[in-house]
Amino acid sequence: LNSIVESCMLKCPPVTDGSSMVTLVCSYDRTQLNYCESIGLALPGETGVVATPCIVLVSPCNFRQRQHFFRSQPNVEVRPLLFPFKDLDAAYLRMMMGLDGDMQPLYAGVLMGLLRQVQRSGRKPSWADFLRLIKEAGFTADQMEPLQQRVDMLEGLVQGSGPNASLSGSSSYSSLMADLEPGSLVICDLTDPMISPADANATFSVVSQMFVGSHATYEKLLVLDEAHKYLQAQGPLADTMLTAVRQMRHYGCRVVLSTQSPKDIPQEFLELCSLTVMHRMFSPTWASHLCRCLYLGMSSSELIDALSSCGVGQCLLFDPHASKRLGTELDSLEGTCLKVRIRPRLTKDAGSSMRARKTGETTPEREEEREAVAAPSAEMPARARDVRAVSDCSHAAGGVWSRTSST
Repeated sequence: LNSIVESCMLKCPPVTDGSSMVTLVCSYDRTQLNYCESIGLALPGETGVVATPCIVLVSPCNFRQRQHFFRSQPNVEVRPLLFPFKDLDAAYLRMMMGLDGDMQPLYAGVLMGLLRQVQRSGRKPSWADFLRLIKEAGFTADQMEPLQQRVDMLEGLVQGSGPNASLSGSSSYSSLMADLEPGSLVICDLTDPMISPADANATFSVVSQMFVGSHATYEKLLVLDEAHKYLQAQGPLADTMLTAVRQMRHYGCRVVLSTQSPKDIPQEFLELCSLTVMHRMFSPTWASHLCRCLYLGMSSSELIDALSSCGVGQCLLFDPHASKRLGTELDSLEGTCLKVRIRPRLTKDAGSSMRARKTGETTPEREEEREAVAAPSAEMPARARDVRAVSDCSHAAGGVWSRTSST
């Protein structure tokens, strides 16, 4: 995944000729010790390539812990994810308060009526004005209790609200988007044991809409990392992402999505992919699902045989327009899978597997990876060796990086 992101962000000829896109990576986990592997893009590797500075946006209620967690990482700045209330329209408020589903409680209709009145007036109320309108709406005690829970959810992300008063000096998400330059990297890291997958889904939907819809002269790259953890078909993020994929050329944006469970993401994402990268796996169920969603030109048993034979750094690349991207000599590969090798990282690889071993001992997997990077595999077809480095995805219309194993 991050080799592709590098190709879109970094200019390092002849390895990449990236267009220096502004990149937003969405990442979610409930375990405090975990982190988004894209953080390695901000850390120098062994190649001497200058890494780009990174801004990590975190849950305001978990800001101090995540700031302490990243304290030793150079080139990384941690900020709380805060939204000015004036920038949140009715659609954003509905998503952030969990009122975007089909089944709506009665008080939600009254609340939407208040928002329509505000919108009709053409003014932007402050957070204090919004709370006053709710108080004056005449909700019953039975209605006010669940409504207050939803207001509290929203309050935790609003700049200048009571819980965030101590963070008043922090810049907002909106101002951050206005200050970004080509080549910038922003990671929205909602690692927080108090945030549910549904809450992360709604927050990422708002963040993604603001990012994709921002009026800027630079190109944008939107990345959903480990999407199976929070991308549900029923949540608002699915609609947001599908809209972004369908209208990418209007927004000047590209989308990359990674998952370790292709069945857990909406099927339409796979059907809209212009590039699909599949790593080694051994699940017949996943192989059957991929064959149903993509015209791979092979059966599910043939697909799993091909994927299970992939070594470290190898994968199958499905590109319906391979000949147009890679040259006329590959006309026979139109609509088929290519066995390719992903180039090594230019910046630091922050996703290495942890294994129990003696001090100073190199794991066989790491040794195998070094050997694989050093030379093309003799088992790979010549045409596959020609595309052994997947390095330029800046012009792809969208893609899914289906990481179906830990390799």
